[in-house]
Amino acid sequence: MDETLVTVAMFADVLPAELAKAQLEAEGIAAVVDEGAEHQLWGYALGVVRLKVRESQRDRASELLDVAARKPNAQVVACSREGDVTRVVLKFDMLPSEPAAPATLYPPAEDSDERFDLHRIIEAVPDALTFETYGVDVQPQVGATYVFCRWWDQDQLDLVKNESIVWRRERFERSDAVEYEQCGLCWQEISTAGADSGFGYMDGVHWVCERCYDKYIASGFRKKLG
Repeated sequence: MDETLVTVAMFADVLPAELAKAQLEAEGIAAVVDEGAEHQLWGYALGVVRLKVRESQRDRASELLDVAARKPNAQVVACSREGDVTRVVLKFDMLPSEPAAPATLYPPAEDSDERFDLHRIIEAVPDALTFETYGVDVQPQVGATYVFCRWWDQDQLDLVKNESIVWRRERFERSDAVEYEQCGLCWQEISTAGADSGFGYMDGVHWVCERCYDKYIASGFRKKLG
């Protein structure tokens, strides 16, 4: 007899649920995305997406999702600057997912707006990564520990780095099947109801909002990524 499926996580949208499902299945845990979850007592839709696994795998699945959700902590062991290039050497309490650059260091204090961007990796040894950043005046404090947040997954990074992609500025047109698109880099909604009046850039498949296109593609930022 099949095991009972139990909820291991809830999400506001399908996309993060599908990503979490892929993470579990890569570890051999079958998962189901349930978009039609109803309240057990009242019987109406909750407006959330549930990720379900077999009851016997719930604890392991929860452990994996907790690890995936936690961002690595990185200690600055060295920092130097030459011209407009800053080099930062970091040691991690857990290895970051690939690609580990570009990324941003955030202080653990929620009331601080200090941050430092890392553009590319130039050296990797078993216990540390060395990053370069270009054209930034501020520097992270040596000895301090920061929260490490990478910007993109590999598909998103490829959208920025691939010089063979031909981007065209277009206006999104709503249809009965699709009400809006999302930027492939920042997930901002692209729609006729948005502040951008529905304009963005696309390559025939992917959409990128005008802000991300100007900042990361048209500006030549890709050259900083190596």
